[in-house]
Amino acid sequence: PTNPLFLQVAVKNSLDIFYFNVPFDLSAVLVEGAAMTRDQFTAIWQRVGDTGQSNTVVNANGMDAETVKRYLAFDNVNYVAQRQVDGALLLYMSATTSNNCVVTAEITVPGGGGQIKVGTRTETATLTPIFEAAIAKRLGSR
Repeated sequence: PTNPLFLQVAVKNSLDIFYFNVPFDLSAVLVEGAAMTRDQFTAIWQRVGDTGQSNTVVNANGMDAETVKRYLAFDNVNYVAQRQVDGALLLYMSATTSNNCVVTAEITVPGGGGQIKVGTRTETATLTPIFEAAIAKRLGSR
């Protein structure tokens, strides 16, 4: 898929048929309230493995973990769990599309602020760059 995503529309009337593309964000097709359990998340995370993980960095200086969770919830990216590692907080998040494709993410929020690392794993690899762009857009646009 392209980024941004496009909905192809055709309108037929008495004059002609008109075709056009309507851009939309990934969040428009993420299911509301599709939170996963830790076990469901872990199963997908392990099945995809390290080789299927994509990493990116988001410049969201000064954003704490609670703010990250709140901002991502606006886009139907759901909180699963968290843990503390070396002064950083790792958030485990998931999102499900309307056609049941699941994207999982490990978001590293440094203790003193700074750049946020996003590790994405999904069995639908074509969603990875679109999901990462959606995360960057949400967290970087404050």
